[in-house]
Amino acid sequence: PYLDAVELPDVVALCDAEQPHTVNDLAGGAFYHALSSWFGRKPAAARDMVEMLLAQPCKTRGNLLGAAWMAWFASDQQASVSRLLDADTRSDLTELHEVTCWIAGRMLTEPSLSAELATALEARILLRITDEDVVQRRAGLRAAGAVLHLRRTFDAALRARIAAGDQDAVGCVAQALSHNDRDLLQAGIFFEWLPLCVGLGDGFDRALDGLDYSLSRLLLPESAHVEPVLEFLEAWVRAQLGSTVGKREFADRFDACAQALRSHPPLLSRVFTRWMLADSQATANAAAGMVADMRTDGPMAIEFDRAVLDAATEADLLYLVKRMLGFLLE
Repeated sequence: PYLDAVELPDVVALCDAEQPHTVNDLAGGAFYHALSSWFGRKPAAARDMVEMLLAQPCKTRGNLLGAAWMAWFASDQQASVSRLLDADTRSDLTELHEVTCWIAGRMLTEPSLSAELATALEARILLRITDEDVVQRRAGLRAAGAVLHLRRTFDAALRARIAAGDQDAVGCVAQALSHNDRDLLQAGIFFEWLPLCVGLGDGFDRALDGLDYSLSRLLLPESAHVEPVLEFLEAWVRAQLGSTVGKREFADRFDACAQALRSHPPLLSRVFTRWMLADSQATANAAAGMVADMRTDGPMAIEFDRAVLDAATEADLLYLVKRMLGFLLE
């Protein structure tokens, strides 16, 4: 109610004052959520705020611009989208392009958005994804990843960036898989994208942590998704962990998955047996690392999976014995 007595320039001043103290803070998010609700009841004020901020672009006012623009969008999609496209096209400011790209992605989540407006917004995001400037390209990738569960428009562009070795693109896909795993699984495309995340390595801890948690929830004995998850984890180990990497690297990096496997001994046995039999030192190290921290009240028994052993050759079994002896001697 206090906002009703505050002029728009004073709202801007208030946001400028609080922004440095609430960056990436839940308190800041709550503040802008309240602002967005207020603007939602005053679409004319939301439009005026957008115009005021566009007249004096400032990177630190992106959240305020987003709150006002989305409130305007809720009352008038045509006018708000048209203004967004115009501002994005006319401006040469990278910081404004970051914000307009983010807002365009948010607009694309609206189910009632017309096909014509959606196509125009998608075109601006695609333009950013292929931009040579890394800041603008990242903005486009984030916007595309945010609607990966809703739209297939950006599939080819994302895959092209990943094929070109763009770790930012891989990170955005990993975040999309963790944030919207249920929708992507329901749409049947989760495991289309998961193998592309094999290349995700150092520097993307948050994306890997989110992916680890999502995958761990699929590692239940009754889950139909156990095998593709195990295939991904083994592929990631082979791609990211060399033979000289410490044995605990996998269990530390995918700690939720490792704990899920430890909680289900038959699954742990399957993975342990497969990875010890595999022709990779990295998989053997990862398997050993998973059981190294297990705690029991009595003697710990590490069982092999009989079904896996039944399919092994005599040479495979000899190889397994030698490998196990090697780890025991260490």
